[in-house]
Amino acid sequence: MAPTIVLKVKMTCGACVSKVQQTLEALDFVASASVDLKAGEATCTLKDGGAARGEELVAALKAASYEVTACGSGSGKPCPAVAAGTCTCGPLCECGDSCECAACPASCGKAEAACPAKAEGTCTCGPECRCGPFCACVDCPGGKKALTLSVSITTDLIVGLVAGLAIGFVLASKRAAK
Repeated sequence: MAPTIVLKVKMTCGACVSKVQQTLEALDFVASASVDLKAGEATCTLKDGGAARGEELVAALKAASYEVTACGSGSGKPCPAVAAGTCTCGPLCECGDSCECAACPASCGKAEAACPAKAEGTCTCGPECRCGPFCACVDCPGGKKALTLSVSITTDLIVGLVAGLAIGFVLASKRAAK
C-alpha cells in the first residue's frame, strides 16, 4: 500500500482546491493528491520513498501562499506513529495520544478487547489494539459487519418511508375523489 499524508490546508474556494492539488501533484514524489475544501484537507498518495519528504509538501504549499496547520488538538507533541514512521498526518503532527493515523501504535478504542482482525492477523491498529467490535481496520471482519448493518438499516428506513408516502398518497387521492 502506498504511503499517504493528510495535510490540514486553509482554503476558501474551488480555485484553491485546484491550485493545492496541482501544487502537490507537481512534486516528483507525489503519485496523486485529492483535496477536500469542506474538510480543509489535502491527501497525498506518495511514491515509494516519499513518506520521508513530508516537509517538502508543506514547503511547496507555503510557497504557493497556502497556510498548512497542525493536525490534532495542538498538544504540541506528535503521535506515536511519527516514531514508528507510519504517521499519515505529515510533519506538523500534533495528535499526541489522540492519533487517528491508520497504523498508529497508540492504544486505540476504549473496548476491553482487541478487534476481530487481531485474531486473523490483519489488524492495522498495532499491538495495543482496543477497538473491540467497533474496529476501523481496512480488512476487519467486525468493521465490515458494522458497515453492512448500518447500510441495511438505512435501506430499511428508506423503503419504509417510501411505502408510507405511497400509502398516504393513495388515501389522500381516495378522499379527494369523494
